[in-house]
Amino acid sequence: MTAPAPIPASPHASRFERLASWSQRRRWWAVALWVIVLAAVASAARAAGSDYQNDYSMPGTGSQQAPCRGRRRGSSGTGIRRRP
Repeated sequence: MTAPAPIPASPHASRFERLASWSQRRRWWAVALWVIVLAAVASAARAAGSDYQNDYSMPGTGSQQAPCRGRRRGSSGTGIRRRP
């Protein structure tokens, strides 16, 4: 059984309609392009590696000093105070 003939895009078709029509007519090219895009994204992620990280610390602020004081005084961070 053969696939139905694709409906040609009208001259006033939107970009997405033209893209859908192209993808339907050239299915294997569309799949190949997706594989290439996936490989490029994976390569970029590997190149970035673990060097990329979000660091929200702001040295010198009160919110940064509180955990530092707690560690210096032996706090476990649970909010429970130890008896001296």
